[in-house]
Parts: sequence; C-alpha cells; structure tokens
Amino acid sequence: MSVFIDTNVLVRSIEPSSPMHEPAVRAIASVIESGEAIVLTPQVMAEFRNVVTRPLDKNGLGLSPEEARAPLIRFGSRPLTGFWTLSGKLDSLN
Repeated sequence: MSVFIDTNVLVRSIEPSSPMHEPAVRAIASVIESGEAIVLTPQVMAEFRNVVTRPLDKNGLGLSPEEARAPLIRFGSRPLTGFWTLSGKLDSLN
C-alpha cells in the first residue's frame, strides 16, 4: 500500500510554531515506521514550495528554495511513488 501525504501535513511538520506541528510530525513518523511507500504528487510538491518560500509577511515561511527542499530529502531513503521535481522529471534521491 502507499500513503499520500498532503501539503498541509508537510508544511506543519516544519513549522514548530503551528499548533498542528506535533500531530503532523507524528503522522509522518508513523508512515515512515510502517514501511509504506510515501506518495508526494507534483501538485503537493509545488504547493509546498510555494507556501514555504513565500515571504513571512505574505503568510509564508520565508525559506530559500534550498531550505524548502531539505525537509523532503528525509524521505529519500523511503520508497517513493509519484515524487517529482517541479521540472517534471522523476527525482532520484538515493
């Protein structure tokens, strides 16, 4: 089986000030521990990048593109389905 992770869960998992931070971290950890494949669609990847790189004064997290990619790298040792870069090419993380 595969588990789809939505944008809001990814964003909250890297936003310690969010009241949903801990539940998001626990949810992702649970999927990783289960051994299930993680699904991140192109839309989720684009939404995540848009939200986290948006300036703080525009309701974003103000991260650089490099900082935005770093949280997703942690999934690199996991089986991924549908993990695509914004360029549309399958991204090899291994």
